Amino acid sequence: MASPNRAGRLRGPVEFVGRTDELALLRRLVGTPPCLVLVEGEPGIGKSRFVRELLASLPGQLLIGECDDVPEPFPLGVLLDAVRAHADRLGPLNPVAGALAPLLPELADVLPATPPPLADPAAERHRLLRAVGAVLAGLAPAVLVLEDLHWADPATCDFLAYLSGHPVAGLAVVLTARPPAPDGSTPIHDALARTPPGAVTRVPLGPLGAEDVRRLAAGALRLGEPPRQLTTTLLDRTAGIPFVVEEVLRTLAERGGDPLADDSVPFVLRDVLLWRLRPLDDVTREVLGAAAVLGRAPDPRILAAVLGQERAAVAAALTAAHRAGLLHDAGDGLRFRHDLARQVVYDLVPRQTRDWLHLRIARVLEQKLPRPVAQLAHHYRLAGSDADFVRNAEAAADLATERGDDATAAGFLLQTMDVAELPRPVRVRLAGKLGRSAIDGLSQATAIPVLERLLADRRLPPGAPG
Repeated sequence: MASPNRAGRLRGPVEFVGRTDELALLRRLVGTPPCLVLVEGEPGIGKSRFVRELLASLPGQLLIGECDDVPEPFPLGVLLDAVRAHADRLGPLNPVAGALAPLLPELADVLPATPPPLADPAAERHRLLRAVGAVLAGLAPAVLVLEDLHWADPATCDFLAYLSGHPVAGLAVVLTARPPAPDGSTPIHDALARTPPGAVTRVPLGPLGAEDVRRLAAGALRLGEPPRQLTTTLLDRTAGIPFVVEEVLRTLAERGGDPLADDSVPFVLRDVLLWRLRPLDDVTREVLGAAAVLGRAPDPRILAAVLGQERAAVAAALTAAHRAGLLHDAGDGLRFRHDLARQVVYDLVPRQTRDWLHLRIARVLEQKLPRPVAQLAHHYRLAGSDADFVRNAEAAADLATERGDDATAAGFLLQTMDVAELPRPVRVRLAGKLGRSAIDGLSQATAIPVLERLLADRRLPPGAPG
């Protein structure tokens, strides 16, 4: 589930350059709600920084949520996180908002009574979407910002599609997401494709141009007019991706001297991070590598248990990585400056060590209550522990089904079908669950070929094909 109000994503370099037209468009839309805006761009392109620039000038109430890359099955998680912290500001609520009470037990004293269950699951889902709309109406006027929607759960995506046809008065909604891969799609893009024409305004962000890179270099290096060769080299070697440009400039500023005279200064992100890693001792590198395997916001307690080190030693190592510019203070703890930075550090960990770390992390997470079954499935899968992966993926699917999120359940079950050594009785049981969870929705198209291959197996036990 997403974490509420992660202010760490809303920080960045002092100077904001470029994107003048896009920012003017966004300000105009947010200033005249209701609106639904999708800010889209590749990793590192500056989506969060762009939105932060907007929010810096906005008065009024801000509702902020961020999706996790490995979320636990929890429908509408990022939306509920965004509203949970503002319960004390809720105005009068439509009685339908009581449908959210089972998902927000901590707000039982401000939500209406839970309505009786409906016999039709589709009607139940629709009432849940109406309930979210009712709660947002109780918080309006407001700006709702949801980050990293490429990781959003299907129920959240369905709600945003619903919202496009049922806008909430006084509510401006700003989403950020990566574009889908050329050979695929994501639930959020599939959902927004179903919206009425003109209901969603897309604001694509591309790489910075030469003038913007020049301005960044002038500010970071305290140069009145950076040499044209420096701007050309930066643009060529960073592809104009703002995060990479900023990291390179930070490194150049730390080195001092003539940025063009010292050819040892790295210009691509991997080399920049290698340069930052170079002065760190072995313990700090070990902790940082484990942190990259653990996730975007590494928990020092888990790292200490995984590595068998004292928490003080782990904290000291993370602080050293922070001083080296590899981590930053996100308000709720130290985390990697960007997913791109974490991925580079992750890739630098030897494969066998990564497998061991994923397994150790999973063993430590097994002790948590409630068990984080989605994270367990993720780490066991990457550790190559198939039986443990299947056990937790099935548990995650069951949890999603229990919470009415069939699409998420189907996603977990489809992953289990890729395990080659899955015992036939287990495969049949999981396929039965997959068939039920994928009966509606986009996962149906992926599930049907899997089920057809299984039905072609003549060694299925009696009754299994039905």
